[in-house]
Amino acid sequence: MHSGGGAANELLQLISVLNRAEMGEFEISSFVLSGHHYSGTSYIFGELEGHVYDDNRATGDTLDVRDIELLSKVFPVAFSQVDSMMFSACNTHDLGIQD
Repeated sequence: MHSGGGAANELLQLISVLNRAEMGEFEISSFVLSGHHYSGTSYIFGELEGHVYDDNRATGDTLDVRDIELLSKVFPVAFSQVDSMMFSACNTHDLGIQD
């Protein structure tokens, strides 16, 4: 995994939701990630107190989009349900993600 250790809780929550969708409990039609993003990086990150950006040097509270791709291989049924994937973060037009 490429995400920072500070994102472990968020990753566990995501894995729980993906597992439930994989088992047929519900379907996921949209996948939305929100946060901050710097050009030239592959991660989305949060904000610390006082509007200080957590850019992986402070707490490592970063979710790397490469881990989303890895999770799609573990939960293929859940990801096959997704009709749209959206990013609400600056500069995400240049993440190199392809359909």
